Amino acid sequence: MYYYDANGVSLGGVLVRPIAGPIPGQAMCSVPTIGGTSRSRVEHFNFRGLLSFDLAQSEAVSGIERRHGVDIHVSSVSVIIEGLNILNMFIADRIVARLAAEHDPRNDEPNIITTGSYFDNLRVAGHAVEVKTAHNVFYELPTYAACRAAWKGGSLRTKLQQQGNQELWSYHCGAPVRNNLFRRSDYQRRTPVREYVQD
Repeated sequence: MYYYDANGVSLGGVLVRPIAGPIPGQAMCSVPTIGGTSRSRVEHFNFRGLLSFDLAQSEAVSGIERRHGVDIHVSSVSVIIEGLNILNMFIADRIVARLAAEHDPRNDEPNIITTGSYFDNLRVAGHAVEVKTAHNVFYELPTYAACRAAWKGGSLRTKLQQQGNQELWSYHCGAPVRNNLFRRSDYQRRTPVREYVQD
């Protein structure tokens, strides 16, 4: 029996400053282990005047698709946030995150697909930011094993150095970089990211 695992959370976490406390999870969805669908939608959310959004929705789908006589196990999760505003510093008209997994039972691992994730009109500290996605990395290296082999061989490191920010991906050099979805942005070239994430 195949067990599915597909979950999505549009927004959630814990704030440390300027006030400490958990952010209740918003627009969450989860499919049963046997497969199925789940959807959630939240409108006009505002957390203590610190962060807000106009709309958040998530959807998770899992099941079997028959292709060329073979049952392929497919799971996909999509999360969309519109009108996001965090401390008037991180503002985006729309953020879309999509993740899909396709598992052919003849293979040990599923293929991971990130195509469809993007930022629309992202601004950080008033500066327009163009995020260039690196979906081609996952297209060329769709499994963990493929990423690991490319990482050990050095080709993935070279690719990420050419496409991304050394400071961002170097923290993950102990393991294959499965979460390096986005390339360096124009704003990152002008202002190091660490200025916004470190004390």
